[in-house]
Amino acid sequence: MKQSGFTLVELIATIVVIGLIAMFALPQVLNQYSNHTEELSQQQLDLISESARTYVLDNASKYPKTTDSYCITLEEMVNDGALDSGFVRQTLGDDYNDAYHVVATYKGSAVSIQVVEGKCS
Repeated sequence: MKQSGFTLVELIATIVVIGLIAMFALPQVLNQYSNHTEELSQQQLDLISESARTYVLDNASKYPKTTDSYCITLEEMVNDGALDSGFVRQTLGDDYNDAYHVVATYKGSAVSIQVVEGKCS
């Protein structure tokens, strides 16, 4: 009576081949995921920056031009409806107000916006 099946050597060889393929393929897959995440975060920060620019220009009376730059908290922008709190929480986490703030700098009649890590100082 002849038995069919795989020998132990064949099973070990198959596991070794699968392990080698995973050893080379897995870092490539993880690297692609990491690059996508960084790219997405930058796009989201750009959206926050553009919203901040609109917010500052719409609320110019709140920020008189007595100094060159103003610190605006993201919480202030969320409370005034300039940013959606769900979007900001998804992008920056629940402690977004402690993690980032916006610096609006006037140069003549133009305004430049930076999203900066840390609390307003």
